[in-house]
Amino acid sequence: MGKNELGFLGLLYRGHQALIGKEAKAALAGVSLLVLASDASPRTTEEYASRAGKRGIPLLRDVSKADLGRALGRKEVSCLAILGKKAAESLLAKRKEND
Repeated sequence: MGKNELGFLGLLYRGHQALIGKEAKAALAGVSLLVLASDASPRTTEEYASRAGKRGIPLLRDVSKADLGRALGRKEVSCLAILGKKAAESLLAKRKEND
């Protein structure tokens, strides 16, 4: 995931359009896209990937915990849940532009 996408994730988080940690887990019913760190623990990966799959939530896994954390003003973040459908579509469009 590039700087452009990471910056966008930071804006979403600061704009209350994304949740992390326990808040993300609790809100999975209203999530449009899930960003899961590639180096998240096996337990975290299993739990979030399973829940996302059951709800049909798209999952991105190409960012490290450290990079995701830096984008959100934290040390490390394993999972980010994007709430808005338009925000999720914008992120996916940015990724296509950079491919």
